[in-house]
Amino acid sequence: MSKKKDLMLKIDSQWRVKLTGVDLEKETVDDILIDREDGKFFKMVLTRALGYIFPMFFETLNKNEKAGTVCLLVRVDDNGNQFVVVENKNYINYKGEKSPCVRACRSSISAPEGSPIPAGTKKDNILHLHPIEINNMRLAGPVETYVVFQPFNFPLEAGQQLMSLKDFTKTDDCPGQAVLLQYLLNQ
Repeated sequence: MSKKKDLMLKIDSQWRVKLTGVDLEKETVDDILIDREDGKFFKMVLTRALGYIFPMFFETLNKNEKAGTVCLLVRVDDNGNQFVVVENKNYINYKGEKSPCVRACRSSISAPEGSPIPAGTKKDNILHLHPIEINNMRLAGPVETYVVFQPFNFPLEAGQQLMSLKDFTKTDDCPGQAVLLQYLLNQ
């Protein structure tokens, strides 16, 4: 009879992999968990919740059970044209390569940047929409969604730029576009 055991392996000083139900004779494992000792950002679990095995990422939630915020910073020029402030970021594309992107401003509750709602924003300039899941079949953790109305000439932060709403719909920022759709339907 095979004897099962659990293993904890360090990836670095923060990340770890936990293998539960390891059976060395059969070369099998019951579950795999990847997380950080401090509980920040997310954990990845191989789950059987839908009747088959697949990886699921669980965002770290705050006391309000939210994982972060996606915020559309909207500006209107003198001609009534609407623009969104986007941030220029790097991400890992489907090929596993570092690639540039533009996206609506956002934050994770574990990220050191803090809220994407600029400090000092008047409550009258904030439209709170409803929480969304970024990808509910792979990533669990609702994020809050907001629209913040700013003066057109409000200074941009480093790494930000203005983009027309039409051009923003051509980006691959699905969470930002979900907030844009909520905003447009609530006008």
